[in-house]
Amino acid sequence: MGLRLHEGIAKASGDSFLYETVCRLLNRMCQVIWIEVVEEDDAAAEETRREHAMIVTLIDRHRADEAERVVRAHIRTAKDHILRILRAREAFNAALAGVTVS
Repeated sequence: MGLRLHEGIAKASGDSFLYETVCRLLNRMCQVIWIEVVEEDDAAAEETRREHAMIVTLIDRHRADEAERVVRAHIRTAKDHILRILRAREAFNAALAGVTVS
């Protein structure tokens, strides 16, 4: 499923603005997402697959409230991972430039 799941859900919503926004966001974040996937341990990767499968199942069963809960948790986890990567990149760039980042 992977990233295409996000695009598919946005497209299935029928909201062209949402779909275009998700596509643009995924394209802009491609490098960071790739780093996240490469660095992800097996347990975290399996959790992501479980979340994706659960989201699809809940949508398919028209259980929107439960799907929303899982999606929000999935987004929080992804945000935390992405922020960790961006902070590490910032610290690395600062170290190259001889600057200390707090």
